[in-house]
Amino acid sequence: MLMLQLRFDGSFRAGGAGGAAAVLSKDGVVWWEGARFVPSCVTSSHAEFEGLILGLEAARALSPDALRVEGDCRVVIDQMSGKARARKLSEPAGRAREALARLPLGSAPSFGAIVREENARADALARAAVDALHVAAALAAARGGGLRASTARGCAAPAAEGGWRLELALRDC
Repeated sequence: MLMLQLRFDGSFRAGGAGGAAAVLSKDGVVWWEGARFVPSCVTSSHAEFEGLILGLEAARALSPDALRVEGDCRVVIDQMSGKARARKLSEPAGRAREALARLPLGSAPSFGAIVREENARADALARAAVDALHVAAALAAARGGGLRASTARGCAAPAAEGGWRLELALRDC
């Protein structure tokens, strides 16, 4: 029986946000980790949901029998476990529920809140995703163009040969 743990986080700063996740074995071995920046993010809770959705998409590819979802954002954990409902977060929560429904789980997932210190890996990835947006803006400026947050999309993920791969899609403004 393949039991996995998904840890997610979000980072929100001026000019953009980032969501990140890590999928681990029950022994703490990282099976997958990744981050993406989210230029259209509205709140830090939205960024947290983006990290959760990214992690759920990755977990789907791993086909676990059971999944434990953990994050340091109580709002997201409570919303996904059915303990609370936030109307302003209904759109990202709906997308997260759709991603969850696509998982081929043998049992219902469990959700739990963890302290920030236990979520250091996802936290660092989420902050790196926001930094990637600022790198993209600097690259666009260097080539004589501009970059608005709404025109950039990207994803940072581990490269097969080791290290990290950063994919950016920029549109001239």
